[in-house]
Amino acid sequence: MSIQEEIEERLKKQIVKENSESFSKRVLQLVKEQEYTFMDAIIEVARQTGYEPDKVTKLLTPEVKARFQEEMEDMNMIKRENNRLPI
Repeated sequence: MSIQEEIEERLKKQIVKENSESFSKRVLQLVKEQEYTFMDAIIEVARQTGYEPDKVTKLLTPEVKARFQEEMEDMNMIKRENNRLPI
């Protein structure tokens, strides 16, 4: 990989990181201030920013992903990861 390619790759990663933080911050703001569900907030922020809802997973921080997963589990939209009793 050339130096130019390496610089371009680092810039892309930095842009994705900044977009991720901004996107997730907006999602959390809607959830907190306007009582949106995480699903609704993610779809709304995607609509506002022009991203396709099915393409925003890379823009969600680990915190938002975890809270979204927990919400989906609570709504029985997905199976819980730890659905076994400890033996």
